Amino acid sequence: SLSPYQLISPILHSVSIDLISLENAKADYYYTFNDSIESFHMDSLNFYAYDFLVDSLSEINPRFWYCRSFVFDATGMEGMLKGRNHRISVTHFDLDTEKGLFNVDNIYFNPLSTHTKNDYMKGDIRSVNVKKLVYDNGINAGLLQIESPHIRYVKASSVDKKETNPSDKISQTDIQALLNQLFRYSSIQDISANHADMYFYDKNEVDSATYSLSDFNFHATNLLIDERTIKRENEMFFDYQDFDFSFRNFDSYLSDKKYRFMLNNAVFSTKDPKLSL
Repeated sequence: SLSPYQLISPILHSVSIDLISLENAKADYYYTFNDSIESFHMDSLNFYAYDFLVDSLSEINPRFWYCRSFVFDATGMEGMLKGRNHRISVTHFDLDTEKGLFNVDNIYFNPLSTHTKNDYMKGDIRSVNVKKLVYDNGINAGLLQIESPHIRYVKASSVDKKETNPSDKISQTDIQALLNQLFRYSSIQDISANHADMYFYDKNEVDSATYSLSDFNFHATNLLIDERTIKRENEMFFDYQDFDFSFRNFDSYLSDKKYRFMLNNAVFSTKDPKLSL
C-alpha cells in the first residue's frame, strides 16, 4: 500500500496541520471475523493531533501517526466480539502522548455464551495506569500499574473443542512482526500488579480440575523486553533488576492430580532476598 507521502507527492510537497480535533463524537466500528460481524461502540470520543506533518522526511524519520503528539479520550466503550464469543466494556480510555499518560478504567469482559466448545474468560480490571510514557520506536514508561484484576479462565475439553481454521491461527512470527511495526523494545522503570485474583477451570481433565490464587501482588523494576530477550531460549523473555511477589490461598494439583497442593501465604523478593511460605 502507498504511504501518505506517496499519495500526496504527485500534487503537494508536504502537508502540515497545527491541530486536528474531533470532539464529543459518537463512534461505531464494524468488521467481519469468522463469518461474524463484530462491533465497537464509543459513547463519547475526543481526539486531538498536534503538529501533523507529511513530507519527504516522514518516510525516513516517521512519527507516530505523523504527529508530534496526540490525545485519544473515550468513554462508554463496548465491543461485541461475536466471532470470539466475548463482550468487552471500558468505562474510560485516555491516551495522552503530550503528557505521557495512559489510563484505562473499569475493564469488564464476559463470554456471550458459556455453552461453547472453545475457551472463554470472565472478569474485570479496575484500572491500568501508565505514567511518563514516551514512544521512540519503542515504549518507555516510568510506571505501569494494574489494579485489582479478577480473571476467571475456563479451558474447554479437547474432545469438545472446536477445530480452528488454519487461516485464523496467528503464529509467533506473525505476532512478532506485528509488534515490530509498533515498537522495537519495551522499557518500564516500575511495574506492579496489585490484588489480583485468578481462577482456572480445566475441563480438559478427566474429572475436571480447578486452580486458584488470590490477592496476588507483583512488583518489578527496570523491566526490559526487546529482540534479544524475546529470542532467548529456555530463559525468561525479559530482563529486570529486582522483583517481588506475594499471594494467598494457592490451590493446585501435582503429579497428574495424584496430589493436591494448597498454600495459605507466600512472599518472595530478590531485593532482600526473602522467601516466606
